[in-house]
Amino acid sequence: MTLALDGVLRATVRFLGRTLGDVIKGEDGEGVFRQTEEIRQASVAFHRQGTEGPPNCWPTGWAV
Repeated sequence: MTLALDGVLRATVRFLGRTLGDVIKGEDGEGVFRQTEEIRQASVAFHRQGTEGPPNCWPTGWAV
């Protein structure tokens, strides 16, 4: 993938993510949005750490 296309793809994914967040907030409220965002952030952290072993990045109170 070229650098220009990679940048366009990243911008598109970020736009869609923001749009989805706005829809979740509008339809289900701030609480559901925050819970969804915690899960998303934990998923990103897990993938950045690698997939070996159990995840230690889940939000407090979440069982794996």
